[in-house]
Amino acid sequence: MKTATITIKVKPEIKKKAMIIADDLGFNLSTLVNAYLSDLIRNRTVHFSNESFEPTKELIVGLKESEKERKKGNVHTFETVEESLAFIKDIAESNNKV
Repeated sequence: MKTATITIKVKPEIKKKAMIIADDLGFNLSTLVNAYLSDLIRNRTVHFSNESFEPTKELIVGLKESEKERKKGNVHTFETVEESLAFIKDIAESNNKV
């Protein structure tokens, strides 16, 4: 089988940890990367785990502000895109009248 070489940059600690896990599973990194790329081609999807997701400070602030607004009743829901666009248009028009 012909092969092509791909050079990628990763943090050294990522490579080290990945090599250890791959070895524990009985693979080398080349095999895992090939399997991942084949899956990408076959399914046209990308899968990431969010188990170690850490929200940013900005996200936390935004979520807290959103929750305050929700509790105040400053929330609008829409059944259709058209309803939401009409709402935005009304706000824009009322802001222009001031």
